[in-house]
Amino acid sequence: AGAELMLSLNADAFGDRVIDWGRILGEIAHHVARSAKMQGHMNEHEALQAVREGFDATLRMAQPTMSGSVRGRINH
Repeated sequence: AGAELMLSLNADAFGDRVIDWGRILGEIAHHVARSAKMQGHMNEHEALQAVREGFDATLRMAQPTMSGSVRGRINH
């Protein structure tokens, strides 16, 4: 705890296929759960439940706490 996380993403990666973001978030949840199991924090099922609880609680928030900014598309 206390360490900051940084996130960078290509918001246009899937175009109008926003459902694919749900698939990616689901895959991330499974990786987090396996990591929690490997670290001995809890079993994979319990970890997935914890991730789901946190995800659902955040979705219910009117405006989640965030900082940073959104930049326009960067072409390389």
